[in-house]
Amino acid sequence: MTRLIARLRQLLLFLLVGSLSTAVNATIFYAALQAGLHYQLAMAGGFISGSIVGYSLNSRFTFLEGSRSLNQALRYLAVNLFSLAAGSAVLFVLVEWVYLGLLPASVLVIVLTTGTNYFGCRSLVFTRTTRARQV
Repeated sequence: MTRLIARLRQLLLFLLVGSLSTAVNATIFYAALQAGLHYQLAMAGGFISGSIVGYSLNSRFTFLEGSRSLNQALRYLAVNLFSLAAGSAVLFVLVEWVYLGLLPASVLVIVLTTGTNYFGCRSLVFTRTTRARQV
């Protein structure tokens, strides 16, 4: 039961940090669109900005990492690049082939990338801390 509570707490913190990261992502995305950037470039800029915020807050609060390493940052970058590539592909399909509006399509992409990021962070980036907190 304690393990379940720890996982739920971790997930809730991840979602809280993710909400803030998403707000940063959406703000940069919108500002870049307003500045005339193509939506794919706007998405990349927003995603990268949100990822920086997410790594900083998740490593400190969600996964309780006291110190950060280059190896950990590179794994975090890999997880986020995977999510960025998947999100970009899905956004393209939804906008260009399904003809879904840009806003609803980007909301769906954010939900998708939140899931891939959580599982990637938990299983690939912050593995030592995750195991230690569950014991």
